[in-house]
Amino acid sequence: MQIRLLIAFISLAGAALPAHADSELVILHYDLEIASYCGLVDDQVLLGFQALLLQKLELEQLSKSELEQARMQAWKEAHREWENRGLGGFRAWCKNEAAQAAQRLRANADLDKNP
Repeated sequence: MQIRLLIAFISLAGAALPAHADSELVILHYDLEIASYCGLVDDQVLLGFQALLLQKLELEQLSKSELEQARMQAWKEAHREWENRGLGGFRAWCKNEAAQAAQRLRANADLDKNP
């Protein structure tokens, strides 16, 4: 349920999603990747990511291969976006999309503490 809310929030916020984002798991990893590219990952962002990932894993039986595939797809999409920004063009990306991604993850840092 929380992941569905996350996707709805992303859609409403108008944040650009990976061009080939075909799963909630890819979107979750993409958010962490772009926050990382922009130096926005802190303990709260990591806790939020981990809480959402654990929630996702509780709902679905995913293989190690599926997890790795989603993580790699997200990394490729984030890297492609970063390359498309050009010299200095990534600043607006970091200020907007990456900051929103970090905030979404940070907002879920206490998710595992609140059933």
